[in-house]
Amino acid sequence: MSLFNKKTKNSIKSLGKTLTQKGLPLLASALTGGVGGPILNMVADVLGINSTDSNDLEKAIQNNPDAIVKLKELEMKHREKLQRLSLEIARVDFERDQAYLSDKVSARSREVEITKATGHRDVNLYILAWTVVAAFFILTGILIYKPLSQDASGYINQLFGAMATGFGLVLSYFFGSSRSSAVKQDMLHEHSMKLAQQDPFRDAKG
Repeated sequence: MSLFNKKTKNSIKSLGKTLTQKGLPLLASALTGGVGGPILNMVADVLGINSTDSNDLEKAIQNNPDAIVKLKELEMKHREKLQRLSLEIARVDFERDQAYLSDKVSARSREVEITKATGHRDVNLYILAWTVVAAFFILTGILIYKPLSQDASGYINQLFGAMATGFGLVLSYFFGSSRSSAVKQDMLHEHSMKLAQQDPFRDAKG
């Protein structure tokens, strides 16, 4: 994940948190659960703002009672659709969790079967794991102590994102089944994109 995408996700999460604090849980759930585009458009439309940037929208909502009233009216108007979306997001979340745990069980079962068949563990698994861990810390050290040129920063950020994901998967495989919210969001990404493309509010705009 690039730093740009990470910042975008963080800003959307921040806006979602603000919406929740202002008593708009359904809008917040849809925004952070994969329908960000349509929700941002609707919020900007209701508030009369030309920007759909989540940071700009959050600033417009903060300490603005009129904005909250307008958004509460919006949420009430589309309550049924927002509730259906929340249920769909929860269902996908559950299915992804199940698939994730199933994959982990399969990987560990494979290791057990190899050990039974050969009498020793698959050393390649540990070599790969240590390689990923070492590469992650080496790259982290380079990024801390060595300034990057502007031309190379994009590629390095992509590489770091890949290494960070691999590092997380190694820790998850060896030390338990719980996951961080970041990994959870990555697993939901594919279905989130489909939800965003569907734009369930397109018929309600106007």
